[in-house]
Amino acid sequence: MRKIIPVVIFLAAFSLFSQKATLSWGLTLKEGDNLRDLSLKGLGGEEIHLASFDGKVVILTFWSTWCSRCREEMSFLKKISRSFGDVEIIAVNQEAEEDINIDEIRNFLEEMGGNFHVALDEGYRLWDRFGINALPTTVILDERGTVRFAESNFYFASPEKIEETLTKLCKTGNS
Repeated sequence: MRKIIPVVIFLAAFSLFSQKATLSWGLTLKEGDNLRDLSLKGLGGEEIHLASFDGKVVILTFWSTWCSRCREEMSFLKKISRSFGDVEIIAVNQEAEEDINIDEIRNFLEEMGGNFHVALDEGYRLWDRFGINALPTTVILDERGTVRFAESNFYFASPEKIEETLTKLCKTGNS
């Protein structure tokens, strides 16, 4: 038993410090946080300002091309964009910086067929700021840019929870 404890401690420390992004213990975004002033870098280098979506419900989905659950969520969000026409979807890519391949991202999006705005999280800035620890992570903002839903992992952020939140926001405005 004594020999196992140092090995477990070493493995835990190694896994913590070998991460390229800062380790997050849990999503720090919470309902009521306002992201209206957030700006993102678009796939083509343009700035995407959340304030420009005032008056619309916005879904931020944090994803990566290698993530199978992200693929499931993207298919679902494609359906959502048809059902809730006034909802804007911003897909924030989480590829490791040295692995960012714009053509691969474009091919993935073309294959998925969604009409999404696409942003890059360079340097894991948002990953660190929001405590994202799983992909995909889904955040829904009301018409004023206030977080109304934030959940990591598509199995926890189930289609039912996402649809319920969107239905409530789209029916009642942003109450």
